Amino acid sequence: MTPFTFNTIKSLIFEAGAAARLAEVAGQTLGTSVFLVTDPGLRQLALADPTIASLKEAGHSVAVFDKVEADPSCETLMDAVVSGREADATGVVGFGGGSSPDVAKLVAILQGSSEDLDEAWGVGQAFANSPVAAVHVLAYPIGGTFHVPHGLSNALVLPHVLRFNAPDAHGHNSEIAVNAFPQMAQIEGSQARCAAFIDALADLSAHLGMQTWLRDVDTSQDALAKMASNAMVQQWLLVNNPRVVTENDALNIYKAAW
Repeated sequence: MTPFTFNTIKSLIFEAGAAARLAEVAGQTLGTSVFLVTDPGLRQLALADPTIASLKEAGHSVAVFDKVEADPSCETLMDAVVSGREADATGVVGFGGGSSPDVAKLVAILQGSSEDLDEAWGVGQAFANSPVAAVHVLAYPIGGTFHVPHGLSNALVLPHVLRFNAPDAHGHNSEIAVNAFPQMAQIEGSQARCAAFIDALADLSAHLGMQTWLRDVDTSQDALAKMASNAMVQQWLLVNNPRVVTENDALNIYKAAW
C-alpha cells in the first residue's frame, strides 16, 4: 500500500493507522467536545477505539453514538441529533462506511439549527426549482469585483432590474405586490401597482439601514462597462429573465444603480 494525501476542497488521507491520528489531523477543527457517529458492528469490533483514544489523549471529550443501521431512518438521525446536542458537541466525526458518515454530516448541519429537516429539504427543493435571473446575474460581478456581500449586491440592483423588467412582468409583480404589501391592493392597474411595489422595495432597503447605491459600497463608475460584459457570461441564468437583457441593457441598469 502506498500512502498518499489528496487535496481538493477537503483533505483525504489514505494510510494504515490514519484513524488513530485524527486528533493530530483535525483536532483544532473539531473543538473540545467530539461527537462520534458509528454503527453497532464497528463498535463491537473496537475499530473506533484507536480514534477515540487519540482524541481523549489530546484532551477532547468524546461522546459516541453507535446506533446507526444500514439505510438509517429519520428516527435514528433525530436520535443522534438529540444526543449530539446533549453532549454539547463542538465537532462531529462519522466513523464507518456510508450510513454513519451520512448521519454524521446531517447531525453536524442540524446541531446549530432549530430548523426541521423536512422543512430544510423543502426549501432546498423550492430553491433548486426556482432558477434566478437578471438580479443575480448582475449581482455576481459586483461581489466578484468589489467583494460586496452577495445579498447586498442583489439588493443594490433589485429595484433597477425590476423597473427594466416591468414592461413584460408588471402583471406578475403586481400580484406579488399585494402579497408583500397588502395595502397595495387599493392601487388600480397592474402597471401602477408594480411601480409602487418597486419603490417600496427600494424604500425597504433604506429603512433597514442598507446601502442603496453602488457608489455607497465603493464601486468604481469606470468598472461598470466591464461588469456588464462579465454579466453576459451568465446566459444560463439570463434565459430565465422575463425580458431579454443585452450588454448595453446591463450597463444602463448598473448606471441607474450607481
